[in-house]
Order: sequence, then C-alpha cells, then structure tokens
Amino acid sequence: MRTTDGGLRSVPRAAGGQPPSRYTITGTLGEGGTSVVYCAVDEHLGREVAVKVFKHAISGEDSARQEAEIDVLAGLSHHAIVTLIDAGIAPDPDGIPHRYLVLERVDGIDLRHRLDDAPLSLRHIAEIGCDLAEALEYVHTRGVIHRDLKPGNILVVSDEENSGRMGARLTDFGIALADGMERATMEGVTTGTAAYLSPEQARGDALSGASDVYALGLVLLECHTRTLAFPGNPVQSALARLNGDPAIPDDLPEAWRMLLRAMTARDPRDRPVGRELVEALRQLEIRESSRHRAEPAAAISEPTVEHAFHRITAIAARTFGVPVSVLSVAMDDSVRFLSHHGVSGADAGRWEDICSQGEASLGSPLVVEDASLEPGLRDHELVRGEAGLRFYAGVPIHSADGAVIGTLCVADSVAHRIDQDHVDTLRDLAGLASLVLGWDSDAASDEKAEPRE
Repeated sequence: MRTTDGGLRSVPRAAGGQPPSRYTITGTLGEGGTSVVYCAVDEHLGREVAVKVFKHAISGEDSARQEAEIDVLAGLSHHAIVTLIDAGIAPDPDGIPHRYLVLERVDGIDLRHRLDDAPLSLRHIAEIGCDLAEALEYVHTRGVIHRDLKPGNILVVSDEENSGRMGARLTDFGIALADGMERATMEGVTTGTAAYLSPEQARGDALSGASDVYALGLVLLECHTRTLAFPGNPVQSALARLNGDPAIPDDLPEAWRMLLRAMTARDPRDRPVGRELVEALRQLEIRESSRHRAEPAAAISEPTVEHAFHRITAIAARTFGVPVSVLSVAMDDSVRFLSHHGVSGADAGRWEDICSQGEASLGSPLVVEDASLEPGLRDHELVRGEAGLRFYAGVPIHSADGAVIGTLCVADSVAHRIDQDHVDTLRDLAGLASLVLGWDSDAASDEKAEPRE
C-alpha cells in the first residue's frame, strides 16, 4: 500500500505496472489475521466500496483459501450477504503480488461492536436473526457452509426509513466450504472461531448446514445476554459444548427459549434448518414487531401507513432475494414513491426511475428475468449503462374501480429465474398496499405473468 500526496491511500498498482487509478483508499475499516479491509472510492463509478487486501503473498495454501473465497462470493447474490464487486492481484511496494477483493460497502457496524455499545431489543434480535436465517437458507441450498458465523462477521444496519428495522449482512466467507470445492483443511482438523464452533465442528467431523445454525443460535443467545455461551481458551470452549448445552436464561420469552434450545441441540439432526428456521424467526419478528407497535404511542412516531409500506417493500426484497424494491403510486398528476427498500440518497432516484419505467402501461404483472437477453431492452440505457439492470418484476396497484394507480416492483443488477408463486406473492403484497391506502385490492386483474427469459 502507498499514500498519495493528498493523504489518501491507494490500492497497489495493478499487475503489469498500471497506476492505481480506480480504487482510492480513504481509511481503514478493520484488520484481521489474514487481511486488512479499507474503505475506498471506486473512481470509475463514483461510489464507496470496501477493499479487502490479503496480507500474505499469493502462494500455496493461502492462495487456495483466497481463490476459494472469491469462488464462493462470486456465485452469491442475496440481500443479507455482502456482495463481491471485483477482485484482482496487485504488487506491494516490494513487487510481491497480493490478492484483493472489492466488496459492497455496508453503512453499519459489526455485531461485535454493536453488542459492546448497548443492549439490543427483542425486536432487533429477531430482525437480525431472520435476515441471517434467510442468508443461511440461501447459501445452504447452493451447497455452501460458512463455517465461521460469529458477531465479527455480521454487519448490522439500522434502516431509519424502514421504521428503524435492524438489518443484518453476513460477510467473510474465507473458510467457507462449497460443493465441488477442494477442501482447504484436512478432514479431522477443526476450522472456525472456538467460541462459536458447533459440537461436530469441534470434533473435526464432516459438516452440514446445521453447523452454521448452531453458530447462529450461539450468536442470537449472545445478543440476549451480551456474554459468551462458552468462554475460555479454545480447548476449554470446545470441550464445554461437547459435554453440555449453553445456558439459556429463564427470563427469556418461552418462544425464544424453545428456538434457541433447538438451534443449539448437540445432535445436528435436531436443529431447525432451511425454511423451518426462517419461518420460526419470521414469526418471532412479527411477534416482537407487534409488541413494539403496541407500546405507548409516545414511543411510536408517525403513521402506521408509512411503516406498512416499508414492511411491504422489505418483504418483497427478501422474498425475491434482491437489493431493491420500490412502491409508487400516481398522485396529483405525478408519481409519488411511497417506499423504497435497499437504496438511499443519490441511488434512490436511479432505482425509482427503473421501477417506474412501466408505470403508464403496466396493467398486469411484468417480469424480465434477464434484460440483457431481451432484444427490445438490451440496448436501453438502464441495461447497458451504470445501473446494469438485469432483473425486473413489477405488478400493478389498483384503485377501487380497477384503474392502475401504482406499481410494486423489485429489481437487481443480477439475472434471476422466478416462478408463478413469486409473482403471486408480489401481487398479494401489492394488494396489501391497496388495502393500506383504503382501496379495494379485489379489483386487481387476475391475469398471470409470463416471465420473459
């Protein structure tokens, strides 16, 4: 790394002697044993990113681990997982090559520091848990096991535009395992952070997605207690979970106690995984959100209507596994964007523009799974330009007399394949938006969308 005359740090010059023209380092986000993560500006696109630079030179096992992390991240696109943007190799001042990753910049802090700062409410713990359960379901169905789920690898963001919802993003897939990937560790060798290992991980046994669920159970338990379930040195910590279960406070609500016991069961076959875990945490999120809304009015700001819109777009984004969802209606001869999820600031206008493209003619659901393959769309500026639009799904919002007065849409810069159930879910959410506005969703069209492939 080197420092420019202006005091900004720059990524080492690219292989081949090219100047460090694209990523300009502006500070340090964190440092671990194998890498340093910097905050930076992508000068080509004018946006903030995170640049992870590996400390070790490209050689042997370290190189295999680095390549494995890139291979895993390159295949993932989910709202609760930090996105890989770019990767490369660059020499340090001594000419030794190092690999670096360019990652989505998440405007939040890691859960470790958040827990050190202040307690979390039951509502926020449920929201964090729900996002992480969805991330695990997504990676596990793709044959990926994270193996190092801990507070330091979880970024949390409070979305003030979404009624203060505490979102979570899973990061650092440096020791993840994926189907078809050569193991970077030998069988029988324990890999991961001692305090959050599953019993089978502590024994060095073969792992399944249930191992990540155990780690998530310990993380959520720590969110409640703000103390480690299995403290001590690595050996003490590992042995403790082989001989006993974590202590779950008696004063937690029964639903929480039951779920945490199940997630931290010593036999992986007894743990809830996949959709079962997502639904259990989603019910807790709904319950805790309802309790929050039932608190004295002084603790609740402005209108439930706005909160409902934000919930609708958040659910839409999570259902489709996309970063962006926008709800808009036509009012007073103009389009009013009532809620947008996953975007803020300068980016909001760009995505709102994307999601309003079909506003005037959208009388039935419209799905474009990959715009770059559509002859009529591939040359559109939103597709070939900076936005890089690939996937779009939008459904109309109807007034009581059946007129189209708005749109609920989801979008992504990555292509998606969806089925009719997804479209029907989006239609149901649009119907809820109509009800919130006081309009009759039964007037909506019953036409089915034929996804464009």
